[in-house]
Amino acid sequence: MSLASLESNSLSHETGVEAHYFFPWWINPLWGSSVFVALLVAAGSLFDAESYVLWGVPKYVTVDLTLTAAISGAGFLLGITLALLRRTPGRWQSVRIGPHTIRACSKLATSAFWLSLGGYGFWAVFALAQGASVDHVSAILDFREGSVGALKRVSAPVAGFTTLTQFAAIAVSLRYFLMRLGFRENRYEVYLILTFSVARAFFLGERLALIEVAVPMILLTVIVSGVRREGPRNVLVRTLLPVLGVPALWSLFAVFEYSRSWLYYRAATDKTFVEYITDRLVGYYATAINNSSLYHLSVSGRPHDPVFSFTALWDSPVISQLLGHGTFAGIEIRQWWASALELNANPEFNNAGTFLVVDADLGTAFAFLFWLGFGAFIGLSYVNMKRGHIEWMLTYLVSFIGILELLRIIYWVQGRFVPTLIGLIVFGFAIARARRFDQRVG
Repeated sequence: MSLASLESNSLSHETGVEAHYFFPWWINPLWGSSVFVALLVAAGSLFDAESYVLWGVPKYVTVDLTLTAAISGAGFLLGITLALLRRTPGRWQSVRIGPHTIRACSKLATSAFWLSLGGYGFWAVFALAQGASVDHVSAILDFREGSVGALKRVSAPVAGFTTLTQFAAIAVSLRYFLMRLGFRENRYEVYLILTFSVARAFFLGERLALIEVAVPMILLTVIVSGVRREGPRNVLVRTLLPVLGVPALWSLFAVFEYSRSWLYYRAATDKTFVEYITDRLVGYYATAINNSSLYHLSVSGRPHDPVFSFTALWDSPVISQLLGHGTFAGIEIRQWWASALELNANPEFNNAGTFLVVDADLGTAFAFLFWLGFGAFIGLSYVNMKRGHIEWMLTYLVSFIGILELLRIIYWVQGRFVPTLIGLIVFGFAIARARRFDQRVG
């Protein structure tokens, strides 16, 4: 970095900086959510029984179940819509960010970075204690069949310790936000977390860990700029970026699925790698909808614990001691679900789904309110982000993944998101306090 850049950076820390935001149409949560809800409703007619044979499962989706799911989907969209009724600035805006807010964001980014790094350190220690070794890593690098699963079995996360890795999304979001504004210090935090996330995706088959840090960075690249207006070409690319979403998802899936399942199936199928990856990727989402139908048909109206609607609650180290493990028909519900998939579906596609799961757990009326609340939360995050509140931008960035996963899992109730949510509350309060201080002294 040149001396002039260093002086400019130091001056910005003392006087603040002007951030320029651009919000293309697809950043609005109503667009993406509407697409996924529409796909859910269409699933009953898009895939016939013969289509599900491709993934080794019977078809459980029916018109009635599709309409039931649509009620919850409508609740989610209504919640977003109600939040969006509040007036917000247009798609272009500039916001002055004061020096105290900048310093707070930088300090919090570093704090989140070290917390996440500590989580990875705990994970390494526990993995070694469980029997993980260099041989496991070498087997994966040599692309040996079943090597990823073998390492996962001896690298189980430990709640309360490895949970700290979920601060990675906050660390990357805050640090990359500052980088987009021209602040270059501590960039290594982003690069190091990306490295750990890629390793986690490759060695443990946990693609979501990489998506959790990549999606906020993509969104920030689109939204935040240090210059007032960019050229027409850049604006066009940012506006049409979703067109690249499907091939990007396919490519990411293909890279990490190669060692995860292709090493086994390449000897058991006559499909090409491209055909196999395409079928498997579609299968992850199609079977999630089908699985949720199976779940609904099995448990709706019967006494059971709503584990899949409040996953983090049942997985909490403290609360789980009070609630137990959650049961259905006298069996631990996750054990029952694994058996149900083994007997009636395909355990390789084990996502339980979303809307029908909550409907089966809570009933249609309460499921509608459940999704209405989540929709309002997402909508309010977006509205306040557009008003220039960094703490709400941070919330929206890390919550956006839940929209992308709307057909597969209820991301916002997972044990991996709740620690992030706690961090968002604590860090968001600190950012808001710094912002209010800058407004008073400015």
